[in-house]
Amino acid sequence: AGVSNMGILPFWAYLKIIPTENVSTIGIVTQPLQPESNSSFVITGLQKFLARHYPNATVSIRDSLNDTIPIIYTRFIKARRFAVCTSSTFCLFATMASEG
Repeated sequence: AGVSNMGILPFWAYLKIIPTENVSTIGIVTQPLQPESNSSFVITGLQKFLARHYPNATVSIRDSLNDTIPIIYTRFIKARRFAVCTSSTFCLFATMASEG
């Protein structure tokens, strides 16, 4: 219950998608978060959840106002192992082109 059931995907679904072996970094790409917003609550909850389940990985939130659309797309395309896109059309084609 709680925050782990919020968002497009329940948090446990990421455990089925992200391999458990040799994960060193996990980046959560999102729009710039507003402090104390529902989105911020869910994204930071996801970060904590992933950090707990992947203790050897650095889990970071990528939400900088300085990130341009090409930089964000490059993150998806150049993902080392793979990229996950939920039901957003923003990341759909970039993740399909992922090299990982």
